[in-house]
Amino acid sequence: MTDIQQATAATAPAAATNATRITTAVHEIDESFFAHISSEYWAWREVFELDGGAAVGQHPDYVLTELKFSREPQHRPPCLISCHKADKCVAAAVLVPKSIAGEKRFGPAWDLQGYRLAGNRLIGDPSTNIQTSLLRAVRQHLEATRADFLLAEDMELGDSLATVCQDSAVGMNGFRPAPPQECDCSSGAGLDVARNGWFSAGSYDSATEVLPIGTHRQLP
Repeated sequence: MTDIQQATAATAPAAATNATRITTAVHEIDESFFAHISSEYWAWREVFELDGGAAVGQHPDYVLTELKFSREPQHRPPCLISCHKADKCVAAAVLVPKSIAGEKRFGPAWDLQGYRLAGNRLIGDPSTNIQTSLLRAVRQHLEATRADFLLAEDMELGDSLATVCQDSAVGMNGFRPAPPQECDCSSGAGLDVARNGWFSAGSYDSATEVLPIGTHRQLP
């Protein structure tokens, strides 16, 4: 098991005790997860079981089975980003590799590589300070791996995840495609796309304005 990076965020002045210290860590989902011998696997499972609002798509065994049979190109490894309070895992985000290819209608086709958020939500403690610390670690991982986006599907307007993502303390850009009535919905695809939320760790520039996504690299 490989820790890709680790970040620490203080939630109180320097005199704070260990009980209020919040840390985050990124773990590559490797064979130790599949074999159930990783301590992070069991921490993930415990956080899932304690979260009454957790989606089945966030259960570790569901995600691992999905990864095992997925045909999605593994352009970067899937990962578990955990958030710890007083050295106990209290929340997590599961990032699964995702590729988005654009149709070649106007100029060169584009191919974006990033992640989707398993279950379209964070797992565990819903406290703002915990979710902010966790999403900050997600943003740092997107930057470190040069991922183009983080996709969260079927988000409602005013979703708390979108609100926290775009908080200045997290620093992620959020984009939503045009509403269904402004999309070509002849195939029904527009209806699905319009419910999705796209987030990027990069800056917003004119190259992204015509795309349903935020990205940190220049597109053709």
